[in-house]
Amino acid sequence: MKIFITGGCGFVGSNLAIYLKNKFKKSEIFVFDNFFRAGSLFNKKRLLKNKIKIIKGDIRFEKDLSKIPKFDFLIDCAADPSALSGVSDGLSYLVETNINGTLNCLKLVKKNKAKIIFVSSSRVYSHEKINSLRFKTTNKEIFPIKNCKGLDIKKGISEDFDTEGLKTFYGFTKISAEKLIKEYSNIFGTDYIINRSGVISGPWQWGRVDQGFMAYWIMAYMFKKKLKYIGYGSKGFQVRDILNVIDFCKVIELQISDFNKFNTGTFNIGGGMFSRISLSNLTEICKNIFKTTTVPFQSSDERAGDIPYYVTDFSKIKKLSGWKPEIPVEKTVEEIYLWVKNNKSKLINLI
Repeated sequence: MKIFITGGCGFVGSNLAIYLKNKFKKSEIFVFDNFFRAGSLFNKKRLLKNKIKIIKGDIRFEKDLSKIPKFDFLIDCAADPSALSGVSDGLSYLVETNINGTLNCLKLVKKNKAKIIFVSSSRVYSHEKINSLRFKTTNKEIFPIKNCKGLDIKKGISEDFDTEGLKTFYGFTKISAEKLIKEYSNIFGTDYIINRSGVISGPWQWGRVDQGFMAYWIMAYMFKKKLKYIGYGSKGFQVRDILNVIDFCKVIELQISDFNKFNTGTFNIGGGMFSRISLSNLTEICKNIFKTTTVPFQSSDERAGDIPYYVTDFSKIKKLSGWKPEIPVEKTVEEIYLWVKNNKSKLINLI
């Protein structure tokens, strides 16, 4: 079995490559990356250490993909992943990577008579719809008050939630890529799985303020950088569910092992109610770890497309496969902290 991973030197792609290499001993894993982000070069060393072949290239360009050897599965982790992409830096790179890049991947899958697993995003769900919900605050966490289509207040947001409303430029590119995959499959019979992920986190995530907030928060405390709460009263009560990258990798392992069970399906993959956290409660954990009283300052800034709440309802894939997240958010925080502590010299200039 040969597995090809685009965006393979990124956080998710590199962790996935190493995980699958260990699980499928007889498989050949090779990754593809354009090294657009600084952390990719550090992840490259890990991959080489694990004897994973790396091909430099960009999914925006068909000629780069023409040098890829034959494969059985393509796992598309390549993306411009920030919800703020395109707001101040133009749309070209975002659209070319997230939509045109997906088309190029589909052409390659068709050529190889292979299967594709596409890593999509919870950002396909309308921020307009989420912000229109009624909320309450309990234990420094924002929660919706009433069920609606695609939202069960005891479970979170399911695949049936609104994807038609406004959803940020990034969310638009991901839902467009999803629709392209489905149309392509309808015409050419391409086998696919779409996984909509929320916040995936863990060691080796080179966090930024606009993407990878768990690692960013911990690094900011480690290096005594200023943090701020933005929007929704500026108290940090916004809630997200956190999925440890290893729990994500386990989903992909299941899907590769029994692809037909999941074929042509779209699945929400996340930590759910089991692993939710607000920025305020993450701050309290960091204060305890770093023995400090420092807290983020309250900012009057607003962020385009922001949402006060997102928790994944993963009932669909759990019912189909039995999968559920196993690693609690506290464990994920501990793993990130230890990784940051052991790699301080590499990380200090990236935040």
